[in-house]
Amino acid sequence: MKKIKEFVKKNYIACTVVGALLLVIIASLIIISLIKMNKNKIDVSSSNANLYQYFDKTKMEFDAKLSYENDGLINITAKEYKVYENSPIYDSSKTKVIIPKVSSIVFYYRQNLTYRLPKYSYISLEAGSSVINSNGKEKAETDFFVYDGVDTYLIPVESTISINGKVTNLSAYSYVIANSNYVTYYSYETDTIETVEADIKNATLKINDVSVDLLKDVTVVNSKVNLLQTKVSNLDVYLED
Repeated sequence: MKKIKEFVKKNYIACTVVGALLLVIIASLIIISLIKMNKNKIDVSSSNANLYQYFDKTKMEFDAKLSYENDGLINITAKEYKVYENSPIYDSSKTKVIIPKVSSIVFYYRQNLTYRLPKYSYISLEAGSSVINSNGKEKAETDFFVYDGVDTYLIPVESTISINGKVTNLSAYSYVIANSNYVTYYSYETDTIETVEADIKNATLKINDVSVDLLKDVTVVNSKVNLLQTKVSNLDVYLED
């Protein structure tokens, strides 16, 4: 012990520096460990909401529990209703539109640049903008629509739909389900839904100056045709780290 004390006295400055470095290293390790713990921590919460969804032409209103992890909606539970995956889910308080299945977000002015939206991603309806919540991460976006890779389109701006030459105006946040057998279109502002079933020769959605051929699943921008991605599972996740 005496030899250690004498060594420390002779090498006081060096020992002090080494001791300080050790303290810094230990403190850094503790801080890094705490950051990792907080990063991996899952914040779980829930809220109640009154929702509605159309099953074919029937409006289904239901009270639901919305479950969140780290601000991302992960589940919807309702005692009296099982969520239907083919049409968007609307919050009756007009705060959000929920996408009930894995879908894609298509940026039509960027040659149909497309990403995958996880199930229960939603659009917050804020003044003047659409804010996408994907796994709890949020970003305001413009010039896009949501497409499920099959038949359903959710359009966040005013648009028109032409079926066999007949044109109908649709408000923002309306949706369309279209195939060669039938076309169903829902207007969000008026809360009305219509279905055309007889002899569908053509069906076109007009968004700003973009045309979407609903039967061929393509967009046309300045005479340039871009095919929509139908294999949603192969896409990169929107807002992924």
